Amino acid sequence: MNELIKSVSPEIIGGLLALASAIIGAKIATKANKQETKAKELREAYADVFSGYYACMVEMSGEDVYKLVTAIERACLICSQKSETIMRDAIPTLAKEPLDISALGEQMLRLREEAKKDVRNAECK
Repeated sequence: MNELIKSVSPEIIGGLLALASAIIGAKIATKANKQETKAKELREAYADVFSGYYACMVEMSGEDVYKLVTAIERACLICSQKSETIMRDAIPTLAKEPLDISALGEQMLRLREEAKKDVRNAECK
C-alpha cells in the first residue's frame, strides 16, 4: 500500500498543480480581456465625440449637435471624471447662440489630452 501511495503521489501533485495553473491562467486571461474591452469601448466613445465635433464644425445643424451631445453622454458613462467635466462643460457651449467656436475648440483640445491619458490608463491597468 505504501508503494502504491508513493508511486501515485507525484501524479496527484502534478495534477493539482496543473489544475491550479489553469485556474490562475484563466483569471489572468479574463482580466486582460476586460481591460482590452474597456480600452476599446473608450477609444470608440472618444472617436464618436471627436467625429461629432468635426461634423458640427462643417455644418452646424441641429442633428449634428444632437449627435455630438449623444456621443458626449455615452463617453461620460465610461470616461474619467476629468474628461467628463470637460465634456459636460462643452454642452452649454453648444447650446449658445451664436456658437463660440473658439471656446468649443479649446474644450475639445483639453478633452483630446485627457482622452489620451484615459485610453493609456485603460490599456495599462
